[in-house]
Amino acid sequence: MNLYTITQDFNDLLDMLNQAQEEGNQEQISLIESGLEITQDNFKDKATNYVKFIRSEEAGLSAIDEEIKRLTALKKSKVSKIDNLESRLSNTMQSIGFDKFDLGLFKLSFRKSTSVEVLDVDQLPEGFKRIKTNVDADKIAIKKAIEAGQTVTGASIKHSASLQIK
Repeated sequence: MNLYTITQDFNDLLDMLNQAQEEGNQEQISLIESGLEITQDNFKDKATNYVKFIRSEEAGLSAIDEEIKRLTALKKSKVSKIDNLESRLSNTMQSIGFDKFDLGLFKLSFRKSTSVEVLDVDQLPEGFKRIKTNVDADKIAIKKAIEAGQTVTGASIKHSASLQIK
């Protein structure tokens, strides 16, 4: 029996009880009251099962939260391990003098890139600053200016290479 049926039965019995009370039929009132007690017992059993299931699901949520924490730590560990391995591979290639290396299954190469390293945001001219909630350097404008030959106090272009694995 589901909650909808229990609710419907209970309401039907209440309507029947009101009608029997209006008619003054004591025998029918006793039978209906017995039916109401049975329906209440059915509701009690169903509600108990609902609460048990809810508690079980809540316990499952705690287990899920713990699993999320465990998986997050595992992910962090694996990212750190990958970064370490890539760094070691990159350092070895650079110390040997390889810019590219074909492994057959994989190709290793360095992609050269430039980025602006802001040494002191406060020393930057106003045209190279973006105003947010906090002061931030406009690295795109700084890079264009430096590459165009302009001197930008408080910034320089930093050359770097990052390892690509294809």
